[in-house]
Formats: sequence, C-alpha cells, structure tokens
Amino acid sequence: MLFSLGPYELLVIVGVFAAREAAQRRVLLRTLPIVEGRFSVAGLDAPLTILRDNHGTPHVLATSRRDAWFGLGFAQAQDRLAQLVYLVRAARGRTAEVVGSEGVLADRWSRTLGLGRLADARAERLDAD
Repeated sequence: MLFSLGPYELLVIVGVFAAREAAQRRVLLRTLPIVEGRFSVAGLDAPLTILRDNHGTPHVLATSRRDAWFGLGFAQAQDRLAQLVYLVRAARGRTAEVVGSEGVLADRWSRTLGLGRLADARAERLDAD
C-alpha cells in the first residue's frame, strides 16, 4: 500500500466529494423547467396556464391564440433551449464556433443557402401581432 488514510483524512475526502455532488445537483436542478408556481409576464391578454401530464408534456390553456402561442413557446424554451440555440446557430452558419472544425461544412452550406438571411427577411414581413 502506498499510503494509508486516517479517519480524519477519510472524513475530509468524503466531505469534499459530498459538497461537490451537492453543488453539481444544484446546478442541474436550475437547468430543469420550473413546473410549479406562478410567473408574472407582461403582454398577455389574460392569465394562462401550462399544465404538464405524467410524461412531462406541456398542455397550454389560454383564452386567445396569441397567448396560447406564447405559452407554447415558453414551455418549448424551458424544455428544449439548447436545441433551439443550436438550430439558430445552424441556420446562421455558426455551429463551428461551438463544435469546432466539424461544423465548418454545414456552416458553409447554411451561409451559401442564406438560411439566416431568409429568416430575417421573413421576420421583417410578419405582422406585429
């Protein structure tokens, strides 16, 4: 045996690992969707409710289509934010900034096709509502 640990050293090591695990758990929990409680959001026509079934699928209850779309977008952003950010990067030809040289070919295609410019042009033509 190279070295032996006394009871105090072992206790310190276990304490350090436990503290690290607790910190990682707190970070993980902050990334999960908040499914209980209330939020106050400006711009809604009326209160809206997002319920989740036993599988975590969101169900949006709203009095207007506009509010329903907002609720759906809110739930989707909670559940799939990383995917949404990646898809925006892919459309704009900016994945190589994150994944490295593996993303260059896809970025060239996206920029050649002008997917980001097309999305911007369409967004400008949308009705304000």
